[in-house]
Amino acid sequence: FMLFFMTGIAIVLYLNQTPFEPRERDYAYAGSFYAFSIWIGIGVAGIAGFLRNYLSNTAIAGGAATLLSILIPIQMAAQNWDDHDRSNRTSARDIGKNYLTSVAPNGIIFCNGDNDTFPLWYAQEVEGYRTDVRVCNLSYLQTEWYVDQMVRDSYDSEPLPISWTQQQYSGDRGTHAYLFTRQQIEGALRNSNIPPYQFPTHFNAAAFKDSMSLTEVMENLRDGVEPPLNPFIDKGGVIPSNKLYLDIDSAKVDWAELNAEPTSRMTINLEGKSGVYRQELMILELLSNINKDNWNRPLYYATTVGHDTHLNMTGNFSLNGLTYRVTPGYPLENGVNTEIMFDNMMNKFEWGGFDNPKVYLDENNRRMFSQMRNLFAMLIEALINKGENEKALQALEKSLIVLPAASMPFGHESIPLAESYLRLGEVDKGNAIIKEIEDRIILNLDWYNRLSPKQMANNATDILHYNLGVLVRITDLYQIYDHDKYAAHVDDLLSWSQFYYSQGLGQLANTVLKQVTDGSIRGFYSAGDDTIKQAVEEQAMEKSFQLIQQYSPELLQHYNNQRQ
Repeated sequence: FMLFFMTGIAIVLYLNQTPFEPRERDYAYAGSFYAFSIWIGIGVAGIAGFLRNYLSNTAIAGGAATLLSILIPIQMAAQNWDDHDRSNRTSARDIGKNYLTSVAPNGIIFCNGDNDTFPLWYAQEVEGYRTDVRVCNLSYLQTEWYVDQMVRDSYDSEPLPISWTQQQYSGDRGTHAYLFTRQQIEGALRNSNIPPYQFPTHFNAAAFKDSMSLTEVMENLRDGVEPPLNPFIDKGGVIPSNKLYLDIDSAKVDWAELNAEPTSRMTINLEGKSGVYRQELMILELLSNINKDNWNRPLYYATTVGHDTHLNMTGNFSLNGLTYRVTPGYPLENGVNTEIMFDNMMNKFEWGGFDNPKVYLDENNRRMFSQMRNLFAMLIEALINKGENEKALQALEKSLIVLPAASMPFGHESIPLAESYLRLGEVDKGNAIIKEIEDRIILNLDWYNRLSPKQMANNATDILHYNLGVLVRITDLYQIYDHDKYAAHVDDLLSWSQFYYSQGLGQLANTVLKQVTDGSIRGFYSAGDDTIKQAVEEQAMEKSFQLIQQYSPELLQHYNNQRQ
């Protein structure tokens, strides 16, 4: 019992765990599982002992106890085997290789977290794939030891272009830098009732500029220059502006390689930040030094890296597949490098068993599956906008082969694929995808409708975002491409709204009704000379407002205010 208690319940008590964790790491209690398994073994022996009271043959009693007990693991295996079967699933390796494939030679890729880093390391360390790429985990870049690794050669990749010495990026000097602006300081002084004529005694206004050279800022931080006079700190690193710029030697940059418009200046807007930490300092250092080398060293973010480490540079991102390439100028093709991305996704990417319906996909794999559909949708939309309809159709067909509905049913992420089919004139294929999505949503809603009003209210977020919200998106799609289907979908959504009003779920009903009403108003005023569309939208508005007048004084007041 003590083994079971100390390796299970005692751990929970000692850690004082909250009820829900980001990850339920049950393997932390492996010791208690072993103890419980011992009890199970003792229990089998106990059953055998009990049967010996009725069966004279000891062997028969032991065999009977074994047969009775073995039914339990057989049942467990029958119910859970498919959930744990990883046969033919190579997605971790293949996705890792796809990340590396999306990087140009000698490039740098920023990734984040274990799941997005270890597969890349495996591909390089074990399979020797794309060892010219330097993988940089931003979570680890906060530490001194990892920066130590990044400034050394690794296989065929060059060190990160970091000019700071170990002494400069170690300790307090390299952990962070505060970010102050003149407006922020003046506001703080006013709040402290300090008159403006006394401001010069509290801070050096000339040092805090609307914008500053990133190169100059990094040199000051690297060399440990004392911060300009300010009312907050007198020691440590300070960036005296929230807008940093890099002057670009435009004539020496290969803009065709970057797939971006030429520019003479790149601006990095740090507005909203109060400071930057070591990993962000190192990113800024990389940008400064890569710019000195005229952007010959490719720099990428993995598509899964969070926006908080993008440093507001998303306007300088060019999608190449599973990576965004950082460009100093505005990316062409609305931020999608169609040539490189088409080649990667059509010819180079591997799909890890996603194309095999017999391969079990857990939550993480389904999330990546969905992301790959999103990437296909972005590529296809960019190709259509570029006028390359044939390549767009090829990409659509490829997406259905490598990411089939038999492996993971079409969901909201597949609506852009359906829209692309409609835009390309493949109406039946587009409608088929939409129908499959709708059929699943109707089944979901029918299940929710069996719940009590209180239970439905508790699930209102799921009902709206993953079901009714998707139906609204489909309705918006048919508003453009099929008037008859649009009118039918409006009627369906209004019926759902009326149902939820009757269940006392006014907020849920209001949300759906407002989206339908707003859509019909926009459609009416954008119809122009299309009298058929005008009539359809007018009818939709009339039905919406009838429902509003009947059930929602709140929405009625909202639209009356808009008319005024």
